Amino acid sequence: MPISPVTPEKTCAVVVGIEQYAIGARWNLDGPASDAARFVGWLCSKGVPPGNILVLLSPLEDNRKIGDGLTQRGIRTQVASHDHIVDTLANGLPCLDGELLWLFWGGHGVITSDHQRRLFCANATANNQQIIGLEDLLAMLRSKTCGRFKHQIGVIDACANYFEEMHSKVSLAESSFSRREPAGDVRQFVLYGAATGELARNDTIRKTGAFSEVVLETLERDLCWPPDIDGLYKKVKNHFNCPNRDVKARQTPVYFQWQWPDEGEGIVGDLPVSGQMQTAVGELGLAAPQLRKLAKAVLDCPSLADNKQWEALHKKLPPSLKALFPREAEAADGETALIHFFVSVWKDREGIEEWLAALQRVEKDRRAFRAVEDKIDYLRQVNEVRRRLGEIMIMTAELRQLYRHSAPDPQLAPEADDLDQVLENLWDMTSRTDRGISPLLEFVERVARRYNRPNLSDWVKNAASPQQVADLKGYLKQEEVNAAAVREYLLIDLPSATSPMEYWFHSWNRERDSHDSIEPVASEELVPAALADILDNLDSIRQGELVIELFVPFDMLCCEVDRWEIEYSGGIKATLGGLHPFVLRWRDRALNKPRTRAGAWREVTCKIRARESAGIPLKIRWIDPHQKTQQVMNRIGSGDYGECIGFSFIPVDRGASPVHDLLAAALLGGAPFAFWTREAPRNWQDFEQAMNNELLLAGKLDDVPCQIKNVRSRGDAPSHPGYALTLFWDDPDRNPLVGQYSATTPQRGAP
Repeated sequence: MPISPVTPEKTCAVVVGIEQYAIGARWNLDGPASDAARFVGWLCSKGVPPGNILVLLSPLEDNRKIGDGLTQRGIRTQVASHDHIVDTLANGLPCLDGELLWLFWGGHGVITSDHQRRLFCANATANNQQIIGLEDLLAMLRSKTCGRFKHQIGVIDACANYFEEMHSKVSLAESSFSRREPAGDVRQFVLYGAATGELARNDTIRKTGAFSEVVLETLERDLCWPPDIDGLYKKVKNHFNCPNRDVKARQTPVYFQWQWPDEGEGIVGDLPVSGQMQTAVGELGLAAPQLRKLAKAVLDCPSLADNKQWEALHKKLPPSLKALFPREAEAADGETALIHFFVSVWKDREGIEEWLAALQRVEKDRRAFRAVEDKIDYLRQVNEVRRRLGEIMIMTAELRQLYRHSAPDPQLAPEADDLDQVLENLWDMTSRTDRGISPLLEFVERVARRYNRPNLSDWVKNAASPQQVADLKGYLKQEEVNAAAVREYLLIDLPSATSPMEYWFHSWNRERDSHDSIEPVASEELVPAALADILDNLDSIRQGELVIELFVPFDMLCCEVDRWEIEYSGGIKATLGGLHPFVLRWRDRALNKPRTRAGAWREVTCKIRARESAGIPLKIRWIDPHQKTQQVMNRIGSGDYGECIGFSFIPVDRGASPVHDLLAAALLGGAPFAFWTREAPRNWQDFEQAMNNELLLAGKLDDVPCQIKNVRSRGDAPSHPGYALTLFWDDPDRNPLVGQYSATTPQRGAP
């Protein structure tokens, strides 16, 4: 997570260290107060003013001097009770002036059955468990209440074991913070010391949390300000992944990153599951949520609520399974024990069948037994699908599109943002009457076609009947024909790298277009992120191939727009040119500005379109660096041109004169369609021949951007001459800058 330059004077922090709890001595921790003080010391060493640091401490009696030391530094501390913590966060923090906020918390924590993290306050008792809901706290920090802190970093060194495992006699209280309207541009990064289901280790002798110690050592070694957060996570992760580390002492640091409000939450890095789950997910490819559902389905069997029946089931198992299957269904750890069992025997298909047969003899409720059987069937088939899809990096936008197209009724399909959700939802859907094949297998076939994986198509053939495969192929072929007739355009006006950006979405075969704008962006580096937000907004409404056309001023024609990257959940990146056909257009000419010869542009385009309609084969007019500017302008103006202009040299440069005079001459001559490479090929003659071939393959001018996009998305794209190609595809008949597009009801815009 990159952090823009922020001075220490504009940095604030809330630091919590709880060692002593009202519930009793058995909850004592010897370390969080020391870690909190060390973190405060690091902040002060970097120049953060003491008045910007809010500290809440509940040290052990032997550690009271820690609070005294902070007071001597001019830092006021309060007892880390529930009321003080809430008051500090809700009322004290909003009064501070800053841009970067740190949240440090060391103490006890749990996770609820619905995977919500809770942090215990110092005044928690057995009958009144005073807690802070971490997810709601983070949402409050992202809200307009604390929106001035554009960058927020959290370090949470607390357990994430399940609350149900604590044998508590009371339920957890509701969270202390209500979720408010989010601010528009807050970026939040939270590093957790333990994954779901794990305990955070504490070293009493050295008075530190194992996780906090590594974090603090890494921060203290980092000379930069603000520190490198991505580097921090990687170093902490590598420490706990050390193969020589004691297995019992391992933790699984994970982090949560909030980038933009419309993107929502995203776990980045390791899966937020315990070590046993990581074995299941990493080595066996099993879906962690479905493993829990399988365990729950077993525990929900009515007969197994009786320990005698559970013991009867255990006795009916062969010796190899008896040693692994839990003898009792204890409420505290029954789910964990069952997960351990299924993970241990998963590769033994006969063993699973023997266990099912034993369960069927004990469980008289057919519906309950069928629920268990269904969960196992799901894991078997979906595990195979996940294993086969594992090597393919499917972008979030494409995943959603493939999912919707595979669903029998896209309008009724539940939301799904990751592969596990997609596979689970498709498994639960019934087949379409016109295809017969299951939506899950249809999804696999669509992925196979999109990513050119014939081995996936072969697997679908083996999993489905010949008639189902034939029906699906026929449907997909017709769908491709229909999609070819649907070409949609995203037209974006970018006056400069730091100005407001407007965009239009237009679908040519439907009477629908939309217009919206986004806030100014700070630099060209942020433009790709803004484009990613626009694409997210359009993803739910577009139906065909989306061609992106970017109107830029003359000096931005050197932009490598096709190389701009979009970062998706999980840190996966993809270039815009590999995702969509992407072209540049000349903004000044589209606006009919003086001395752009917009009239010649429209005239030349009209003649080119007439030649194309007459069936004249497409050809390229090549311009070499030895030609004269006046000569180029005159030839194009007099009709001596091909359907598009190609340059047998590199006509752009990011230096003082970014655009070569010959490129300017071609555009002033009226050329609407041109291309150039940004990297010198080994052989210019081979480059020209390759581009002539691509033009012939496209067949039509409007298909050229799509043809080049296909080249960019192929695995061997870097070796193709078109990989570093800039397409200038400037059709005057599609020009929203002159007011011919109405501003209809806007679609939801970017932040």
